[in-house]
Amino acid sequence: MGHRHPHPDAGTDSSAWLSTLIDTFERTTQLENVPCDTKALSAAKAHLQRPAILRPRPVSRRRQATLLFQH
Repeated sequence: MGHRHPHPDAGTDSSAWLSTLIDTFERTTQLENVPCDTKALSAAKAHLQRPAILRPRPVSRRRQATLLFQH
């Protein structure tokens, strides 16, 4: 752990998420043989089986005007 490899474009907003994802994958591979609490695992599985809550996307003012004039 702690071996962070600098990604060439890790500073840009468009690829920062990818750098974080790669770092997370590298850290989780080191946890493969660590025992896990069965209650915590069951709780995580139950949480992931619930439906996702979709939040409405904000509508831009331009789109609102377009929608108003279509009717």
